[in-house]
Amino acid sequence: MTSSRLACTHKGPAIIGVPFNVVHDVHVRPDSSTATGFVGLPTTWDRALQLSGISRDDVKANPQAVLDALQLTMEGPPQRPPPLPSRNTVNFKLLRAFEFNNTISDPRTCFRDFVQLGQGASGVVYSAVDTRQGPNKGRKVALKYCDLKELEELKTEIAMQSLSGHPNVVSLLEAFLTNTHVVIALELMTGGMLTSLCERDIRICEESHVSYVLKCVLQALSFIHRQYRVHRDIKSDNILIDTDGRVKLADFGFAASLTREARNRTSVVGTPFWMAPELIQSQSYDCKVDIWSLAITALEMTDGEPPLMHEPVMRALFLITVNEPPKLHDPSVWSETLDHFLRKMLVKLPNDRSSAEQLLMHPLMSDVATQEDFAKLAWRQRHIYVPPRVILW
Repeated sequence: MTSSRLACTHKGPAIIGVPFNVVHDVHVRPDSSTATGFVGLPTTWDRALQLSGISRDDVKANPQAVLDALQLTMEGPPQRPPPLPSRNTVNFKLLRAFEFNNTISDPRTCFRDFVQLGQGASGVVYSAVDTRQGPNKGRKVALKYCDLKELEELKTEIAMQSLSGHPNVVSLLEAFLTNTHVVIALELMTGGMLTSLCERDIRICEESHVSYVLKCVLQALSFIHRQYRVHRDIKSDNILIDTDGRVKLADFGFAASLTREARNRTSVVGTPFWMAPELIQSQSYDCKVDIWSLAITALEMTDGEPPLMHEPVMRALFLITVNEPPKLHDPSVWSETLDHFLRKMLVKLPNDRSSAEQLLMHPLMSDVATQEDFAKLAWRQRHIYVPPRVILW
């Protein structure tokens, strides 16, 4: 079972409840023409509801309450989440999560065709081709070169990413130590950063593309959050796309674990314009900060940039904490369903903000682009700008 909720979907305001146990692909909506007042129920549930004594008038008046009672009857009480790990357990897992490949002192001896893909605060990223004999010969990878001075911090980043294996998380393949660098070999995402699809004044993405990206990242976050880990730097730069339509979360440099000794975090990390209010205010926070940041990323896709982008950083941080939560710049262009979805994410009180698992049950998630359709968009955008080839060695 997954920890989610059977959500009632209809043409009016969407209804989303708290986590419960049901598979993610069940979507139900009221329909007064049916015997139960619902359409989309599993057959056994439909029969049980017909025998329950609950009338169609009851369903019409309180559809979500009926679903609550039905689900509790059919599946029993929700499973409790696993207990928080201890700090010692987390440290032990991080220590054993990943080892450097000490048989290779310089990746240049076993990779060729280096092409610079990008450069940021954490290092320079190149694409390269593996020349070693074996099943991976000829495989293209992304090599991230980081300063050796950051070794201790990078050990945590490498461990965090290696413990976060999921179809929507960029795979960490291996890591090397040279005399001057830590070199991390990652799965190559040929479409680059999601940022390439966020263009100001040019709406590249259709709503189905936006919802597809949100679904992919929420699936990654649902997995990570169930492990009591927080990414803490969700933004378009850290969401990578592939020309085959895959979307994956990357860069675990700011990731942290929640433990029994530290159920919440207080350190202020991340990128200012995407930060949740509670993080800016140095309040204790948990996984919900990632939800706020993902909503800001969605606004990047719909509006071309995050809110307050043209404000000085300090003023932007101030406004995030005192202003009402941001909204779609032009709601008329987008559906009420997307608007409602974002309003469930952009809630200032973290306890009232929806979780990744709750959001995966939102009606928006039933109307997303296919991977093939998103691949066409990624290919089209990829060919607008081709990074220059850089011959390093």
